[in-house]
Amino acid sequence: MKQVAGAKRKSLSRNLMTGIMITVLLICDIMAFHGFLTFRREITNRYQNELKSLLDYVLGEIDGDDLEKCMESGILSEKCTALQYDMNRIAESFNIEQIYIIKPLGEVKADSPLRVMGGISAEASQQYKEETGVVPGELAEMRFTPEMVSTYEKCIDSDKVLFFNRDSASGPEYTGLIRISDSGGVPFAIMGADISLSRIKKVFLIYSLIVGVWVWIMVTVVCWLMIRWLKKRVTRPLNSLKDSAEQFVELSHRTEDPSELIFMEPDIPLNDEIKAVSESVQDMVTGLKRYMTDLISVTKDKERIGAELNVAASIQTGMLPKLYPTFSERDDISLYASMEPAKEVGGDFYDFFFLEDGRLVLVMADVSGKGVPAALFMARAKTLIRSWMQMGYEPADALYYVNNQLCDGNDRGMFVTAWLSVIDLKTGQGIAVNAGHSAPCICRKGGKFELVEYQHDMMLAVMEGKRFRQHRFTLAPGDSLFVYTDGVSEAINEKEQLFGSERMLEALNEDPAASPQTLLKNVRTRVDDFAGSADQFDDITMMCLRINEQ
Repeated sequence: MKQVAGAKRKSLSRNLMTGIMITVLLICDIMAFHGFLTFRREITNRYQNELKSLLDYVLGEIDGDDLEKCMESGILSEKCTALQYDMNRIAESFNIEQIYIIKPLGEVKADSPLRVMGGISAEASQQYKEETGVVPGELAEMRFTPEMVSTYEKCIDSDKVLFFNRDSASGPEYTGLIRISDSGGVPFAIMGADISLSRIKKVFLIYSLIVGVWVWIMVTVVCWLMIRWLKKRVTRPLNSLKDSAEQFVELSHRTEDPSELIFMEPDIPLNDEIKAVSESVQDMVTGLKRYMTDLISVTKDKERIGAELNVAASIQTGMLPKLYPTFSERDDISLYASMEPAKEVGGDFYDFFFLEDGRLVLVMADVSGKGVPAALFMARAKTLIRSWMQMGYEPADALYYVNNQLCDGNDRGMFVTAWLSVIDLKTGQGIAVNAGHSAPCICRKGGKFELVEYQHDMMLAVMEGKRFRQHRFTLAPGDSLFVYTDGVSEAINEKEQLFGSERMLEALNEDPAASPQTLLKNVRTRVDDFAGSADQFDDITMMCLRINEQ
């Protein structure tokens, strides 16, 4: 099988490997991310529990009334001094940044003073003093910030420990706050404890590194195993099937005999879906060989039938008058006709000739069906009509005998729609018989084309012994007569809409005074524009007669 020029063939194994790696990596990433969220939640809960335990412990050691007095006066009592010592010891022992108590002095609002007492490790105390100038642990006065006001209000209103992240002078911290109440249960201060976030981030970093290493190890191992499995179970069998198909195609290019085509069975060890595909391909090859054999036979038959149809088409068109300008020796009339067959040989025909008495005979007919039978039936009908009219019969009588002869031996049940007319050009008087055919159109001098509708008779070759009615009409100098087959009015477009009689009249009346040849050309152009890309399904046959003014 040849690769299309300019197209780069993509490797199935590479595509599968890429897809598997992406899928496995995505799954591992999702699992790792979910594990990280779970781990972070557990670590956060752990530190929250640690902070809550510390705060609950210190809260249990506090004499609320004594603490409130000390915070108001700014002088430490013995209990507050002991509390201060315990807070320093807790901060040092439990490796927290600081633990502190805050009480506002006066109304709680931004920039109002507050008193702070806290416990802090010796190292953190020295660093804090150098950066802020305040020694934590002393009863110091500070000012509220808007953020502190909001936090204080939330904590005072809650009986639970509040946790949040905040930025301090020593860096980002994780803080827990709890309110302190006096003996009457009235909250007057808050107590907080800070843990450096660097400790938590360090734990998260170590966890991420460990998980990341294991994810890549897992992806590498899984991909390696999947690639080995794919090569054995997918790509090698598919390549074997591809090679067999390419050999078959290459062989088909070197021989025209289907019996010489051989499909080498591919090497597919397992009885799986690829094996089923291989068996389907082998069945397809068997069917293809059978189809090629049948196609060769059908092609020969079509060539023979095509030759026969060409002969039939030649017979059909050869029987139609084609000498234009018609009756060039006469200047009293202008006559033009055309017949454009569909893809298959049809049965449309027209005829015009003069009788011995000088009258003009016009014939327009349409035989049912397509192909050679229609062409032969058309030849027979045309010959019979001309023969009976040349023997001097009137149109109705001529069609009576033609109908009887066509019914004889009509085993195929074919029929003919026909419009037959004879016109005395000296008087302009005409006689017409319509055997199931489309209504003709007449254009009076200076006017427009109009349909001439009257009751039709039965089609020819349907019922033996049928009598036909004659209709009389008159053509004056400057008048035109237009007759046609249903291939014009029943032409269809892509939407399966009919061209119809109204569109045909519009085409004729674009220039009703034009020559017969131009009138037929205008109609044909309008039919082609209407049909668009739709195939012509029936013969399009038209004829136009103009009585010239002298």
